[in-house]
Amino acid sequence: MQKDNKISVNSINELSEYGIKSVSIAIGVFDGVHVGHQLLLTELLSISKKSNSVPVVLTFYPNPKNLLNSDTKVRQLTSLNQKINYLSQFGVKKIIVIPFTQNFSRLSPAEFINNILLSPEVDLKGLCVGLNWKFGYKGTGDTSFLAKYANKHNFIFKAVKEKILDNNVISSTIIRKMITSGNLSDASKMLGKNYILRSEIITGQHIATDQLNYPTANLALSGIVVPPAGVYAGYAKVVGKNKWHQAAIIIGNSPTFKQYSELKKKIEVHLLEFKGDIYGEELDVEFIKYIREERYFSNADKLIEQIKMDLKQIKDSLIASNEQRQI
Repeated sequence: MQKDNKISVNSINELSEYGIKSVSIAIGVFDGVHVGHQLLLTELLSISKKSNSVPVVLTFYPNPKNLLNSDTKVRQLTSLNQKINYLSQFGVKKIIVIPFTQNFSRLSPAEFINNILLSPEVDLKGLCVGLNWKFGYKGTGDTSFLAKYANKHNFIFKAVKEKILDNNVISSTIIRKMITSGNLSDASKMLGKNYILRSEIITGQHIATDQLNYPTANLALSGIVVPPAGVYAGYAKVVGKNKWHQAAIIIGNSPTFKQYSELKKKIEVHLLEFKGDIYGEELDVEFIKYIREERYFSNADKLIEQIKMDLKQIKDSLIASNEQRQI
């Protein structure tokens, strides 16, 4: 049994191998585990308590939209491990991750229920999904379909209404748009937490270390949601460690150093009061406040002077934000 509560199984029937005899299940992609998702999880915990069953989330990887829509790839708010951690912290005991493949996408609604959810070994006590959730081949299954199955097989079923905040339906889609447009404040409200980007630390051009004396961790950006170019105040920590560090987060393409500039924007993170080699590790980067736009400087000395002012403003901003971290 894995420490992070993830179980790699293809149906709830296989949960019996872990000693689980009865479950209540919430189903969804849960990217970001936002406030709307948390409403669904609250219902799951309520059903599991009433039915004396284990609360389980069934989710999918990769995002179904990326398989079903080849034209537009959806960038993720959370990595799979982040999602598992958030769900576990909320009180979910086990997380089933179903590989979303072409074959899986072709299951009819009835096949999905019979093959994945119903089991002779594990009793399904309850099921909850979002009110507008669709499933099965071409989305032909809906909550009305599930309600009929629940009545037939005698398990509790709840279709949870969408959460509304400031006249907007909370969704992963709108949160992605908020973050990419720089509206971090409203995105945080919908997430129920600050946006934390997780990515692997990769080798950069060593400009920040060799020419500026402010070493940075360069992050891989493939497939994740990134705020607009600029300088941000935040926190960062190596995944698996408990210590957060105050951080200057720089998004852009290094316009001052044109010979190294990249067409694609990148993220560099300077961890204040930190020394060490963390190449190859994963980094959690939490965005607290936008500081300034990305700028071109005529030489490195002028950029260094700006960095000094940025770091002072970042420290002051983090103190003023009342955000508490284990530093």
